[in-house]
Amino acid sequence: MESILLESITTKFGLCLAVLLVDDFTGRPAIGKIEVTIGEKKGTMSRGGYFLFRDLPAGRYKPTIESQYYFDYQGDEDITIVSPSDALSSAELVRNISLQPKPCYPFPEGVTLIRGTVFEKGSDPTVTIPGAKVWIGGQFGGKDIKNMTTEKGEFVLYFNKLKDKDISIDKKKNKRYLKSEGLDFPPQIRIYALAEYYQATENWFLVVEEGKTTSLKLGLKKRGG
Repeated sequence: MESILLESITTKFGLCLAVLLVDDFTGRPAIGKIEVTIGEKKGTMSRGGYFLFRDLPAGRYKPTIESQYYFDYQGDEDITIVSPSDALSSAELVRNISLQPKPCYPFPEGVTLIRGTVFEKGSDPTVTIPGAKVWIGGQFGGKDIKNMTTEKGEFVLYFNKLKDKDISIDKKKNKRYLKSEGLDFPPQIRIYALAEYYQATENWFLVVEEGKTTSLKLGLKKRGG
């Protein structure tokens, strides 16, 4: 159905590109207010959630995406645009782009979250660090759980569709914890942080209960400080 719809759109409107923004948390179309710009043109949103672009000259472009609930996307890779007549199929005119939620994202109740702030060690008053990378190694489904900090130094790590193998159970207290690679109980998850102009990657340990929000502050030491 989706391919038929896009084929119809490209035939009727001379489409150059259709961009579908995917929520990294849910795997579904992104929510909230969103603006997608390629070159000097802003995309028009279709009923199916695609941002449509017409009359763009063939070439290579970087999309700019600004949104209410997600980190702005500047485009790590160029998008090559071909004219509809040169495309072998409508699939060549479609791009899926994943967006990562910011701390202000409306996560539903019962989601396992780690919220925190990255700051400069020894700063007084406290200096927070924007653009820092925060992550947990690939022990959950074989991939890293990662995100970055906002302009205020805030971050959120989110866990979706955890499996039984990811959980350690405390039957006496009737609690479920995210499993770690070590033997400690309750288990402690290792969290890493890294930022430009600060010393090498540092790590911290944290007990995380399933379905709860756990908070922490991560301090990084400035190079030469």
